[in-house]
Amino acid sequence: MTAGPAPPRRKAERMDRFALYRALGAARVPAASYEIVDCPGSPLAADRYFLDGRAGDWAVGVHERGTREVFERFADEDVACRW
Repeated sequence: MTAGPAPPRRKAERMDRFALYRALGAARVPAASYEIVDCPGSPLAADRYFLDGRAGDWAVGVHERGTREVFERFADEDVACRW
């Protein structure tokens, strides 16, 4: 018996900061370990990951010992969220 053709792949939905926030919550990542602009948060850990920015300028990095270090900058929110 031969298998038929693979079903067409669904185009991935764009991810924004709110979808990322929901996905991290669903994955049970402790909310104190990340900071996402415009999303509610619990008290933040002193050391945490962050997603910050506005249309056309998104930064992903780590906040550690009172200093933010940007790992990457992106022009697109979807790409920044998936990084």
